[in-house]
Amino acid sequence: MSRPSNAAELVSAAIDAGWISPVLPLARLMPVPAGDADTDAKTRLALATDLQRSLDLARRTSLGLADLVEQLGDAPRNADLTEALVSGLPEPLIEAGLRHPGGFPGLERQLRQNAMAATSPAPVAIDASDVAEAGTDIAAARADGLGICIGDLAIDGSADAVAIDLFGFVNENGLDIALLADTLHAARTEAGQAGALTILLHGIATAAH
Repeated sequence: MSRPSNAAELVSAAIDAGWISPVLPLARLMPVPAGDADTDAKTRLALATDLQRSLDLARRTSLGLADLVEQLGDAPRNADLTEALVSGLPEPLIEAGLRHPGGFPGLERQLRQNAMAATSPAPVAIDASDVAEAGTDIAAARADGLGICIGDLAIDGSADAVAIDLFGFVNENGLDIALLADTLHAARTEAGQAGALTILLHGIATAAH
């Protein structure tokens, strides 16, 4: 992109191009490891695993219901609705489809969006000293798709952060460090952020080629 003349335009152009995110709390941009000094590692893993399984079940249920709704088409007849009831579509969802502004197709889209919007549990922080004792639990949690962070990680989810796609700052001459630095400085200025800024780098491998 051509270099805008001021900080506001530079930040706006970079965000519109998908090269950087706005300055946001770190927890909005990445899963922040969750720890609890009042519970042991095995208990934290068990709680997080139960939550992960519950979310997975909710996703699968929502997608399964969306599949049933999809079979009804745009304007189902009474016979179609009766068959859907027999197939397992709950009566409240049929009523919701009849009342939905987008009809049954709109209800289907909403169910799929709900399934995709469910947020997975934050990675569980485990002290290195607890790894040996909780090794089996860690392996089981990972098999269930739970994130694990091992070590003393002091991560503040409320800290100001920005995500950057480095590939966006690559031109025919390579990585444009000057433009990247100016964009970061402009982002901090526009956000009124004068302290430390956590930077999440993406596209490293692509930018390196």
